[in-house]
Amino acid sequence: MSFKVFSFSYMAESLILVLIAWSFFSDAEAGPVGGPDKVASWRYQGHISNEFNYANLGQAGFNSIWKRGYINSSPGPNRSIYSGAQAYISNGGQLALTAARQGNRLFGGTVHSKNKVRYPVYVEARVKVSNSSLASNVWMLNSQSNQEIDVLESWGNKNNRYFSRVLHLSHHIFWRDGEAILGDYQPTSGATYYQRPNGQGDYVVWPDDYHVYGILWDGPYSLHYYIDGQWVRTTPPGEIDPYGWSAGLNDSMHLILNTEAQKWRESQGINYFNDASVSDPTRNTMYVDWIRVWKP
Repeated sequence: MSFKVFSFSYMAESLILVLIAWSFFSDAEAGPVGGPDKVASWRYQGHISNEFNYANLGQAGFNSIWKRGYINSSPGPNRSIYSGAQAYISNGGQLALTAARQGNRLFGGTVHSKNKVRYPVYVEARVKVSNSSLASNVWMLNSQSNQEIDVLESWGNKNNRYFSRVLHLSHHIFWRDGEAILGDYQPTSGATYYQRPNGQGDYVVWPDDYHVYGILWDGPYSLHYYIDGQWVRTTPPGEIDPYGWSAGLNDSMHLILNTEAQKWRESQGINYFNDASVSDPTRNTMYVDWIRVWKP
């Protein structure tokens, strides 16, 4: 009798695990939240997508396709350090990227995909940006670090009425000589800054909730942005690479998720080393529920 009870219990637990795994898989396989009609028939790329349903980042499932830290040995921009140590799995099964100050440096949680993607591709990430002056980022970068696509860039400190309600949807083309950056082009149009009316006479406060941020990278001169399933911006082809530094966005890229301190904000009066939103763990953490990739 005890053997039968044990067998039933074991079978029930196994069935629950199978159903949970199937629900995660079927949810992703159901297709993207947004994008043009054509991506509905594209194939889910499990070798680079990540649901972050792990007990911790030490599990083989994470380490087989993603990695803590940055794509190369670059420490990070200025005093902001790319840090795998500041990345962890939260209790709800989301990737958490937080920050820690040590002396005159700020360590921001960073992870990246081991594999790379190249157009045509559609990428979506379900993210809750941090309620801090730090940047919450979902982006792509090639191995030469001269082509960058920013799926999401947000500075969500709710004490700042403007920045908590705006998103930056842009890209960079760098002119490099080895490690030296001789030029950094990105579109300067106000259209790269997106605000969405909330229907109540104000704009959506992005750190209040999770949102799905998507991009269709359809060619070297083709970028289309989607938020919560809706198209919000297409970058004019003439604004992709107007100086001809790299023949557009034509190279394969790693996916990167991170939080960081950006130097240009210091010129606006931000001091990352006494800003309460940077040191408060209830405010300085960006959460990623999943990131998913589809290709034809």
